Amino acid sequence: MKWLLAGLSGCVCAVLGCLLAGWIASLCVEWYRISSFEGGAGYYVVFLALGGAFAGFAIGAVTSLVVMLQQGNFARGFGASLGITFLVAALSLGLAWFFGDVPPTLRGDSLELLVELQSPPGWKPSVKMRRGETWIRLESITYGDSVRGSSYGQIDWAGLTERDGRTIVPAAIFLYTSTGKRGLSAAFGDKLSLHFPLPLPSHPGEEFEQWSAWLPEGDNPGLNEGFRYRFRVMRYPLWQAQKEEKRKKRIESIRGEILALPADAPLESWLRFQELPDERDYLGVQERTQRLHDVFTSRADELPAFLNHPNRDISQRALMALLTLDTIPDSAETPLRNYAARLAADLREMRNLRDARGSDEIDASGMFQSVQRWLDTWERYLTRGKRQPPDVSPILAETALWNGDAAVEPIVIALEDYREHWKRAERQAP
Repeated sequence: MKWLLAGLSGCVCAVLGCLLAGWIASLCVEWYRISSFEGGAGYYVVFLALGGAFAGFAIGAVTSLVVMLQQGNFARGFGASLGITFLVAALSLGLAWFFGDVPPTLRGDSLELLVELQSPPGWKPSVKMRRGETWIRLESITYGDSVRGSSYGQIDWAGLTERDGRTIVPAAIFLYTSTGKRGLSAAFGDKLSLHFPLPLPSHPGEEFEQWSAWLPEGDNPGLNEGFRYRFRVMRYPLWQAQKEEKRKKRIESIRGEILALPADAPLESWLRFQELPDERDYLGVQERTQRLHDVFTSRADELPAFLNHPNRDISQRALMALLTLDTIPDSAETPLRNYAARLAADLREMRNLRDARGSDEIDASGMFQSVQRWLDTWERYLTRGKRQPPDVSPILAETALWNGDAAVEPIVIALEDYREHWKRAERQAP
């Protein structure tokens, strides 16, 4: 009978241990920022919950049995089992909280850290810099001055301003932890790296909702390349509402610009309006697409010249515009053929960047999309009865210099498939 009662106590404590361990694990998912990629966070919670069930059964069964053997009282044994289960859970929760990254709160809300970086006079971020490895992050630093953890934020390039000849770069970072000292790091490209101490306490009070002074105080151009910063915290719901309001105003402004733009405005202005946010209740997809299509159709003969534009972004937009036309003009043939050399040059620049970094880790997905868009445009052009597809050998010759790098493998496959496609078309032609 005692063994049966001990087993019953173990089962009850197993259920309790499973529930408590699952709850603690769900908190740890946030505190330790466990990724949900491929169900990782879910597996973590389930694994700990099962561990809690096994531990609960062992505590309940053993404790009840020992107490009953010594005192012959099941109620005391069962109560002791429950008490020990809750005690172990409380100790586990305390340790997880102490070592984890628990976000601080203010008036019950989590916090967003707002930062403004002030550049030295005359400095401006280039387009290449904005698209490169530019980031800002909040760091949790141990009292031995080593970085124990960090969280990346968002740089608001649309919110750049200029004051007294200095560029102000705004950014926002979720205040993810109350552990350790704080530090702020930022990088603009490969050559500009900034590191600042951040005088923010573990649990900021209401006084930190106001902007700090510009730091470091004074004007020392030799410190962090002459950059300074200021910061404040904002309750997360207020920050989200403010962000949404800014987004709505920006999109409404863009909507007004494109609808007011005359059809005979410089074609480059129209090309810049191709990729806008698709926001319900503002500038609809159909409304924008139809207006762009009408303009590009009426000015189709002007588009091919933009394939040679020095700005790669404008050149790509011209290619996208040609792809949307019902009929691609004959004047596009030579620029389209010459575009292979431009794509090869872009690949060469990427390869040089990869070699300069000394790493094979480079994202060529954007380059693949450019090549595929060019091939699609040619497909549209050649369906008009022409039988002279472009020479893709300059691009293939460049990809051969990548020494089998997997980053360019999709490009090679697309070009080889294109070649085979036109070989079959030539064999089937009358």
